[in-house]
Amino acid sequence: MHDESFPFIPKVLLDELNERYPERSPELEWSDREIWLRAGERRVIRFLNEMFKRQNENILEN
Repeated sequence: MHDESFPFIPKVLLDELNERYPERSPELEWSDREIWLRAGERRVIRFLNEMFKRQNENILEN
């Protein structure tokens, strides 16, 4: 995937997603399914964080 073809990510959206789906360690009472579900949610947020970072680096470089 080319970074320049990825849609612009608004900071306000990313901030909200990071607040709703924070990085956290699993709780002992969580099932395996819940752990995998939460890990998947966070993986998407990490990807968006990285794309946001790249988009802003590109803006500063140009």
